Amino acid sequence: MADWTSIDDPVARLHGFVSGFHATFYVYTGIECGLFEALIDPRTPSDLASQLGLHEPYVRRFCEIGLRWGLIEAKPRDGNGETDGTVQLAGDDDHYTFRLCKPFVQPLADPEAAQYMGDLFRFAAAHVSKDYGEYPQYFRSGKTRPFTDRGPAFTDVIEGTTRGLQTIFVEKLISESLPALEARLSRGGRVLDVGCGTGYLACQLCERYPDLTVIGVDLDEDAIDRAQERASEAGISDRTTFRVEDATTVAAEATSFDAAIFFMSQHEIDADGRIALFDTLGDVLVDDGIIAVFDEVYPSYPSKFDQQPFATGVETQWSELVWGNVIPTVAEQRKLFATAGQTEQSRTTFADRFIVYEGVNDND
Repeated sequence: MADWTSIDDPVARLHGFVSGFHATFYVYTGIECGLFEALIDPRTPSDLASQLGLHEPYVRRFCEIGLRWGLIEAKPRDGNGETDGTVQLAGDDDHYTFRLCKPFVQPLADPEAAQYMGDLFRFAAAHVSKDYGEYPQYFRSGKTRPFTDRGPAFTDVIEGTTRGLQTIFVEKLISESLPALEARLSRGGRVLDVGCGTGYLACQLCERYPDLTVIGVDLDEDAIDRAQERASEAGISDRTTFRVEDATTVAAEATSFDAAIFFMSQHEIDADGRIALFDTLGDVLVDDGIIAVFDEVYPSYPSKFDQQPFATGVETQWSELVWGNVIPTVAEQRKLFATAGQTEQSRTTFADRFIVYEGVNDND
């Protein structure tokens, strides 16, 4: 006879995976429909539906189901009873008002906050999910579907997932965790922004360091068009250049760079391309030139796959597997620095999910 008690833990864990799947699309729906922003203040389901022009029965269930994941809180309208269930939910009657729990306001309802995660859920639900549905075919064929040329909507959501992190990188991490880069940027000079996307990081750097010029390169034409528009709107077109081109080609054509920055882009370059690029950077960086890398990290040992910061890198490796992307390990990063004639001067874990590296010349 089967010992059913012996499978309780694995079954519970697998149910947790399915619950996370459901929660992802719940959050995605709340963001796309504007429900979370509207729920910053208490609302009844009928008022909420009327305000947003949504189907009231769906909105009612949305509010109630949010209680399951602890994102929404409920309060009796008349002030009587407690929120532990002493006032019953009753059909279409608005016995309760619902509100987004305060800790989730910035992550889910404030697009300007650095902590905002709305675009991450858009990325997972509207883009990665399409790839996942085709994973079995990719596994059989071995083909890839690169992340470039996926259209403006994809470009938008990628910018949204990284913008807050880029702000933190410029305003906090450089000064606190990358002393050599901070000193180099403060003196001015030329920076190569590898995988510059829509130019948000490049513009932030130019605004913070007035004597800096930035050359941004990316293979996404939509992103480069927006980077040029952003620089023009910010009045820094004279200090920025954005090109749809391979970074190694741009670096090889340059006379020199004072720094090269890889922000969530190094793992998008194939292994041979990374080696070639770092080899070229070794030739064109000035004597006190800096390479800075902000990215995820893949574990080198089986025991680390469920531990942070490596666990995040493992999940990203899975979600970007058929893009052809490869998350590097710490050892692989050190080898890349060595290819450029540099050594790792500092390595900082940020938010228990990312690694920030700083490389300097071996003779420094």
